[in-house]
Amino acid sequence: MIGVLLASGPVLAQDAPQPASTAGKAAAATNLDSIVVTARKREETLQEVPVAVTAFTSEALDKLNVQDISALGPQVPNMTIYAARGASSTVTAYIRGVGQSDPTWGSDPGVGIYLDDVYIARPQGALLDVFDVSRIEVLRGPQGTLYGKNTIGGAIKYISRGLPTETEGFAQITVGNYSQLDAKAAIGGPIGGADSGLRARVAVASLNNDGFGENTFNGQPVSDKQISAARFNLGAYAGDDFDVQFALDWTDDKSGMRGSKMLAPNPFLPGYPPMDSRYDIRSGMRNLNNVESKGASAT
Repeated sequence: MIGVLLASGPVLAQDAPQPASTAGKAAAATNLDSIVVTARKREETLQEVPVAVTAFTSEALDKLNVQDISALGPQVPNMTIYAARGASSTVTAYIRGVGQSDPTWGSDPGVGIYLDDVYIARPQGALLDVFDVSRIEVLRGPQGTLYGKNTIGGAIKYISRGLPTETEGFAQITVGNYSQLDAKAAIGGPIGGADSGLRARVAVASLNNDGFGENTFNGQPVSDKQISAARFNLGAYAGDDFDVQFALDWTDDKSGMRGSKMLAPNPFLPGYPPMDSRYDIRSGMRNLNNVESKGASAT
């Protein structure tokens, strides 16, 4: 005979105390700086706003070396943005598959571009260069309730630095290969004393490089950059209930356009096979681009 004896009793389990050093590292790892956004026309932290938003502070843009808003495409889920065909400053943007494939003057975009909450009505000149910026917000999904038409795919908000209560400024020069020479500077502060209620800021930028490619037909650079830009902001304040800001912006873009590429041999031109370089082109047309854009607003 084989007997089996079963017995039961209470079982207690308790997590072992975490070492002080490990607990401290975990707390430090989760202590993130709050990013304040204005996706819903009021200040909220990025964690609180119930909208699909990707925000980039000026520090993040510097670390990513973002030169213009087209460089944000790989950083934002479900967004594609690039310079349109035959232009260097005309933007083509898609968010969640919604956009405009024909960025002409008579076409309304599916993704709205905003400079300091002022809508840029046409894609020409809307490929904004990044300088003197506070942050950039990308709002994914329809935004018509707060931002009106032309935002069925989403909206891109470029927020420049605010008007400081004390005089401040900066100057920056960047030199690189392909003859890159970028200069950016800004200065701002109160006018007539700290209690005058008037503040101003002016920012300028000059962005230049020779591009990565060459038109082997005439030796002209391809996708080179020659941009001059300036912004001026003037604010009047009288207590918490009165805040008026006037802004002027100007951009002169003489950058080279993107060139077209031959992907397969042309049977009618057997002497001109496709080129090995992805940047070089062969074209008898001048790579001419001259876009000057100006804007003024009061908010």
